[in-house]
Amino acid sequence: MKIIHFFASLFFLYLLYVNISLYNNIEIKSSYNLDIRKQLAYIEGQLNKGVDKKMQSFYPEGYYFSNVLYGITWCEFLQSIDKSDSLFIHGLQQINKSQYKLESNLCKYNFHKDITPERGVFYLGWKNYLLAKKLILLNSKKITPKEDDVNTYLFQTKQLVDAYTKKQIPFLESYTALSWPADNTVAVASIGLFEKIIDNRYHSFIKDWVKKAKASTDSLGLLPHRVDYQTNQTLSNGRGCSMSLMLTFLPDIDKEFAKQQFNLYYKYFLDKRLFLPGIREYPLGINGKGDVDSGPVILQIGGSASIVGIKSLVINGKTEDALKIRNCVEGFGAALTIHDKKRYLFGTWIMADIFIAWANASFNAPASLSSGWALPFHILSCCLLFAYITPFIFKKWKAKKNHT
Repeated sequence: MKIIHFFASLFFLYLLYVNISLYNNIEIKSSYNLDIRKQLAYIEGQLNKGVDKKMQSFYPEGYYFSNVLYGITWCEFLQSIDKSDSLFIHGLQQINKSQYKLESNLCKYNFHKDITPERGVFYLGWKNYLLAKKLILLNSKKITPKEDDVNTYLFQTKQLVDAYTKKQIPFLESYTALSWPADNTVAVASIGLFEKIIDNRYHSFIKDWVKKAKASTDSLGLLPHRVDYQTNQTLSNGRGCSMSLMLTFLPDIDKEFAKQQFNLYYKYFLDKRLFLPGIREYPLGINGKGDVDSGPVILQIGGSASIVGIKSLVINGKTEDALKIRNCVEGFGAALTIHDKKRYLFGTWIMADIFIAWANASFNAPASLSSGWALPFHILSCCLLFAYITPFIFKKWKAKKNHT
């Protein structure tokens, strides 16, 4: 019985923590999001210990993804920091370090050269997007980029455009004989940013790609999750994890198309469980199981879909919804800060930390929620506590009554 009381006490302490976390604010200090700085500090320490290599044993792209997302997060975080600040200089070094790792043999190992584009659209697309974000950051700070970076961006972008032109389909191979539209959206977004960095020479290409992508949507009008790599026939309809990801990049491609897709996403995927918001892995009315793409799916709410959904909601103008889900992640994800280093799930899964940091990097202004927005969940929590302690109170009352 004592063991039951002990674990019950831990559960209700955790439940109290979740309830409190639902009202966390976005804190801006000296122009930047303090939370992101703490998250990046933790991730940097873990990457220095080689945890990205450990991720490679869990995912075929684990090493690559750990570093490319880390670099992109720094690019977004540094936008609000003065170029003379030591933090900016340090962040730029981290971006360069991420780029260097992406060229390593360990990164390239699982991406074969004999597909179009070379090593696949996942490898080339994400790498090119990181470089585009870096060049935009440098331009915004009036820093002249290295000639090698500019030439590499010109070359990689042309590689991608040539590959799409050759295949005449909107979704190229991510890996050998496998195609995911989400990876293609990242790649095309890296081309879409070309206009901000160099010129508008790829404007007609972007229009043509959007036209083809629109013609490839599923029965609900959503971009599909997975397609046949040769015909682009839909193999898996739109899902929360891929829609959340694509909607963070579609505005860099075509704002009108992004708005159309986001409206469908908002209609079919935003849902509530236990009176709290989250993003479904499958559209309303359809149930399914989790897999390596979705991460855990609990009561049809997707782990990856909800975390990345934070970013897609902010980018597409739904900051309040994003903050609510962000605070749910803070609570249920057991956010913990030690020595100004913030981690989630007690630091057991670095990929979660990296995705959460990248998602939260979209919050670049103070934000808070109204008190009581989660009142139904508070009531539910109190009911659970009451249901647990009532038998013990009744037992003590009965014992006291019999004694008298």
